[in-house]
Amino acid sequence: MLVTGPTGGLGGAFARAAAERGATVVLAGRRIRQVERLLDEIIALGSVDSAIYPINFEGATPLDYEELFTTVERECGRLDLLFHGAAQFEGLMSIEQMGAESWLKPFQVNCHAAQWLTQTALPLLLANKGQIVFPLEDPERIQNAYWNAYGASKAAVAVIAHHYSEELETRGVRVHEFHPGPMRTQLRARAYFGEDANTIPTADSKLPPLLAAIQAHWS
Repeated sequence: MLVTGPTGGLGGAFARAAAERGATVVLAGRRIRQVERLLDEIIALGSVDSAIYPINFEGATPLDYEELFTTVERECGRLDLLFHGAAQFEGLMSIEQMGAESWLKPFQVNCHAAQWLTQTALPLLLANKGQIVFPLEDPERIQNAYWNAYGASKAAVAVIAHHYSEELETRGVRVHEFHPGPMRTQLRARAYFGEDANTIPTADSKLPPLLAAIQAHWS
């Protein structure tokens, strides 16, 4: 399995859950020290062949994704699941405040990376009747004022995910359009900084329905 954004709340939770169930996990991200700590946790859970692939999705190109999956195929032999955990959110801001970089980064990480990763991974996923997980935002929330580039980019991802779901439905690849709902994550804290985090469900608590659906595809 390949998990992007493994240092985020949901990506890390999914990586640990997959390792507990015997999966070999490739952690693709840029915060290497944090990813290394997660890798140590995963290895301690018994997933001794799991590994790190350093990549910065803000600047990655389609050629970088080709190199990524060439490496995955060479080192792992196959790819069974792609989990899109990477997300870019700088905080709520007005359209007036938003500079070019604040607009472009969320689209690069949230939207373009998800599309290029999925398209490049498809040959491996099709060969193994694999699965793709797109965690999606609440569409009503991200239409509200001040969500701007993050909201627009995540809305685009929802459309991309649905396109893949329909196009791959008869080809053996399962696409999960996963709506976890509110979670206790650093990303949420940047938007709801006055909120009591202890009142919000953890990312781990959101995973059982997704894990059951993943297992059902391979049963």
